[in-house]
Amino acid sequence: MKANISESDIATVEIGQLATLELKAFPNSIINGKVDKIESSGNISDTGKTTYGVEILLENSQTEQYKSGMTGDVEVNVGHLENVLRLPLNAIVLTSNGRGEVRVLNPEQKLITKEVLVGLVGNEYVEIIEGLLELEPPYKKTIGLVRPWRKEENRKKGS
Repeated sequence: MKANISESDIATVEIGQLATLELKAFPNSIINGKVDKIESSGNISDTGKTTYGVEILLENSQTEQYKSGMTGDVEVNVGHLENVLRLPLNAIVLTSNGRGEVRVLNPEQKLITKEVLVGLVGNEYVEIIEGLLELEPPYKKTIGLVRPWRKEENRKKGS
C-alpha cells in the first residue's frame, strides 16, 4: 500500500517503523504493516502541498482483498514513550522552537500562562518535557480561542 506523507511529517518516518491502516472500504478493520520504502522526491499538488510516497508492507496474509487505489487513513508509529507527562493538543498553544503555552491555576487560584518545552507531538497528545508539574491541570482552549476561563471571569465581574 502507498501512503502520501506530508512534508512536515516525513523527517520522522523511517524504514521499519510500524504502521496501521484503516481503509474506507473496510472501516472496522485495522491493518498492520511496516514502512518498507520512502520516496526521495516529493510530489507537489495543485494546491502547493508537498507529500512523499511511503510504501507500507502489509503484515496481514489476506492482502488480496485490498485493491490498488483504495483510500483510507494511515498512522506511522514514529515514537513511543512511557511514563511521560502528556497533554491533549487542545490544552496547549504551540508556539515556536519546540515550545508551547499552557494555562494553569497558580496557588492563589488565578489563571496564569506557563511556557513549556514540548517533545513528541501526536494527533491527539503532546509530550511535555519541562515547565509543567503533573499536579497542574491545564485549562483547555476551544475553537475560535474562546476560552472557558474568560467566560467565568466575565460572569464573576457581572455579579
